[in-house]
Amino acid sequence: MKVKAEIAFYDFKPLQKKWYYIVRLLSWSRHTHAHIEFNINKPFAFIVTHNNPIRALKLELLLQMGVKKYYSYDLGELDMNELDISYANNYEKPNIWKMIAYQFGGKFLGMKQPASCITFICDYLRFKGWETPYLFTPKELWEILHDSNNVRWSRPCGKDNTSKVVK
Repeated sequence: MKVKAEIAFYDFKPLQKKWYYIVRLLSWSRHTHAHIEFNINKPFAFIVTHNNPIRALKLELLLQMGVKKYYSYDLGELDMNELDISYANNYEKPNIWKMIAYQFGGKFLGMKQPASCITFICDYLRFKGWETPYLFTPKELWEILHDSNNVRWSRPCGKDNTSKVVK
């Protein structure tokens, strides 16, 4: 079924607690969390948290926990089926210690990029056929979405003719 989807940036401080400050410090940014929201009868989002499998949570529950959305980027409509749930269930569990090691210097030493809320967004959209960059932090995602040349985020692969060479 087709569902309206968007990338949403949230103030996740009530849920991240002490990790909120660590993420801000390591990424040198106020952006600490983003996820993809799906607008169906009961809107939900795939939520990525430390050492837990990815969960689908109702947005009303997130609001009850005290988090607030401050920005959203419309993705249009995505086809959603049981493969999407399976993809999320089988995604690597994020580990805050791996994220810290990667951000603190592991990326410069060739460490494999660990799972994060942003890697899930990029990987999920690639799974859906979008051409997305390999990003790690909410700051990187924020910057690329606000870049004036983000046409790759506007369409799934194969529908963007801007890269064709004119003869």
